[in-house]
Amino acid sequence: MFSRRQVMRPVTLNLNRVLLEFETLMRHAAGPQIELRLKLDPGLDPSNVDRAQFEAAILNLVVNARDALPKGGRIIIETINVVIEEADPERNSDLAPGAYAMVAVSDNGVGIEPSVLSHVFEPFFTTKEVGKGSGLGLSQVYGFATESKGQVSISSQRGRGTTVKLYLPRSIEAFWETEKRSLIAKETASGEETVLVVDDDEGVLTTATEIVSDLGYHVLSAKNGQQALQILKEATRVDLLFSDIVMPGGINGVQLAREARRLKPKLKVLLTSGYTAAVLTDEHRLPKEFPVLGKPYRREQLASNLRDIIKSPAPQVIPPL
Repeated sequence: MFSRRQVMRPVTLNLNRVLLEFETLMRHAAGPQIELRLKLDPGLDPSNVDRAQFEAAILNLVVNARDALPKGGRIIIETINVVIEEADPERNSDLAPGAYAMVAVSDNGVGIEPSVLSHVFEPFFTTKEVGKGSGLGLSQVYGFATESKGQVSISSQRGRGTTVKLYLPRSIEAFWETEKRSLIAKETASGEETVLVVDDDEGVLTTATEIVSDLGYHVLSAKNGQQALQILKEATRVDLLFSDIVMPGGINGVQLAREARRLKPKLKVLLTSGYTAAVLTDEHRLPKEFPVLGKPYRREQLASNLRDIIKSPAPQVIPPL
């Protein structure tokens, strides 16, 4: 939150409802060998938060829990109302007295060493191997919690697992009702368009493919740029490329989009990334001609972006010199 200088867009939400709508993606992120349980308090108070950042924080916690379960195990996501009294000996002294909606993510994994536990919210701190973790997951959770006027705490025991608790202040405002999906689906696919979905994360790729297919498009999928280029060479029709930008393997999303346009000059492109446009422009030479959908995105956002790009004029073909 702090490094990207993002603007929070809080709305009053039922966090139980958000978690249920987000459940499919969480299960894909956890993987098939891990049991994911939801224990949601039906009387949970509403909270005023930025939905996209809340989903990103929970997804970061689920991914961390998954990585602590190399041989499989259990992840529990629990919600409950909590009232913090001034005299309560809270583990985190920065938590102000008041009423909170608490969301906890627990695992029965390998746990965290006490010497490491005090550093886990520091930006870029990671115990993972080079290339397997940025060290920004838990700092994003911390940034989201504090920017939401809440707090986060963590407890862990070696060999017994870890629990991270998000405390988000109770809101007294009326619920913000999300748009009905029937309104969003007024204009999706015509039944003929084909979308090539590319992402190196298997869970994200599966979820994105399912969403695009549910929206009525024909879907092709690839795990990396090389595989995507092979599909583009062989497929008789691809109308739109929907690709992650930051991917390993020597071809990132921008390079893939450029090469794809060379193969199919009228191909339309939608890129996606968890990084901001400024970072992408500086580090990945993102051209202005390629629109970017920020991660995490909601089904409604993806549907709208795909429809707008599909309906837009075909890219201008520039003849060779």
